Amino acid sequence: MPAKLAEGAVAHAFTALQLERLIGAVEPANLASVRVLEKSGFQKVSRRNIAGKDAFLFEQNRSDWLSRQF
Repeated sequence: MPAKLAEGAVAHAFTALQLERLIGAVEPANLASVRVLEKSGFQKVSRRNIAGKDAFLFEQNRSDWLSRQF
């Protein structure tokens, strides 16, 4: 269910809000959140320190999302 909610938020961001790119940050130990982002079409792009915490950065762009809708 969390992945479906995330997919709905992604669809809203790319359609109603017309955003070009979304970025997500997740602590590596939070495997459930990593899976939700991956199931929602996000790609892991790097691992960084954000505000003193280790994090995976994920991104998804509108053109890639659109290509998966058809």
